[in-house]
Amino acid sequence: MLIVVQALWGLALVLAPGRMLLLLGGASEDRTPKRILRILGARHLLQASAEQCWGGVTFELGIWADGLHALSGIGFAYFDARWRRAALTDATITGGFAVFGLAALPRYTAH
Repeated sequence: MLIVVQALWGLALVLAPGRMLLLLGGASEDRTPKRILRILGARHLLQASAEQCWGGVTFELGIWADGLHALSGIGFAYFDARWRRAALTDATITGGFAVFGLAALPRYTAH
């Protein structure tokens, strides 16, 4: 189920970055934040696809990727007040993927 949620989150970021930016707490007419959200969404989609196909070690690496993504969002929020809310919201969501991934790890590595 976690993989499906992460894939849907990635799909939303790729297909509707402007709306997702507003939901995350940011707003910009600039294309750069929307491009960044599309890239992050593609990362989530690729990660979910790899985890679904290969599980095990790929799932473990995904947890690390989510954790690092969350930490980078916290760092970004610290250094750029304009995007603090959006970065912290994204970090919370991605950190949640890492935490729930850790909880689900025994199921994915038992194969």
